Amino acid sequence: MKDKLTMGQRITKARKNLGLTPLELGVEIGGLTKATIIKWERDMVSPSVPSFMALCDFLKCDPLWLFTGGTTLKKDNKNVRLKKDAAAQIFDILAELQKLYTKAERCMEKVSQLKKK
Repeated sequence: MKDKLTMGQRITKARKNLGLTPLELGVEIGGLTKATIIKWERDMVSPSVPSFMALCDFLKCDPLWLFTGGTTLKKDNKNVRLKKDAAAQIFDILAELQKLYTKAERCMEKVSQLKKK
């Protein structure tokens, strides 16, 4: 069953489930800033694919749940090990979504520039 939370809200939920602050989470997953984590949690930006995978690994949550809300968070925080094929497919999908997001940002910038003319 899919939850109705946004990805940012799911990141917040998983972080709080481990009793961490945004600063602590950022440090643990690669020295990211508190501001970066807060932007993710507020759905202002999405994590890069490598950051997303590090986030899932550290938070010990299912990547599908974190990304889509389509599965459930593991309440006992046991690390979820997906089959290699499934993990590779998720990574490919996330990489493609990251590319689409970047293209959308460029398009929005072009529209913004056209509006200024």
